[in-house]
Amino acid sequence: MLATLLLVCASSLSSAQSLPPLPDTTGFGVHVLAIARAPDKTIWVGSYGQGIFVLRPGASSWEQLRHASDSAVHSISWDFVHAFGFGPAGEIWYGTVGNGWGLSTDGGKTWTNWEFRQLGPEWQYVAPNGIVTRGDTVYIGTANGIKLSWDRGATWAEVTDSVGATTAQRVWGRIRNQYVLALAAGRDGALWAAHLHGLARSRDGGRTWSEVPAPARVRALAPDSGDIVWVGTERGLYRLGHDPS
Repeated sequence: MLATLLLVCASSLSSAQSLPPLPDTTGFGVHVLAIARAPDKTIWVGSYGQGIFVLRPGASSWEQLRHASDSAVHSISWDFVHAFGFGPAGEIWYGTVGNGWGLSTDGGKTWTNWEFRQLGPEWQYVAPNGIVTRGDTVYIGTANGIKLSWDRGATWAEVTDSVGATTAQRVWGRIRNQYVLALAAGRDGALWAAHLHGLARSRDGGRTWSEVPAPARVRALAPDSGDIVWVGTERGLYRLGHDPS
């Protein structure tokens, strides 16, 4: 997500000025929680209470996607959105602040959601920018661990801690603490997860994890080359690891 933000910010001033304004019905501006650019260059914006805004290539205005109480509409599950992820076959994943996540395979026209009815009381809170794809597998970081699926959500497995493993249905791996604060994938395929008690890395798709010393609680991750990872913490920005020899 950091790379996406840098890409957007690196646009020319003239391009930034020509960007259509987000629709604002309140008069106080739109509270943006997440922004991501899909492989097809569509820009997806998650907001606090106003759903998702979508700007497709060549469009002159934003589309707004909001939760609808009519289940036949197949809308998003919640209007508080702060995570996106994109699969290799056009899959669009989103995560919410308190009501699970969802998947669209038709460009956002309809959504399949995993919320309270599918998940129960756990797994509801998705970490900010907490959705990562690695090939055809999606990883969703939550306050109860990481959910992963390689078949578009037909089946799910879990990465959690020793407490969460007592209720998880299909434990894939274990980390020191289940409360995930940030999730990212490196260019080498490694997964990075920040949790309440530290920082962990997996090189085998989440099966096993190694704890990495961090100077403070980590809130944001941006993997670099080799073993390097940039971490945004509650005490500042740090560059951890070492360059490959």
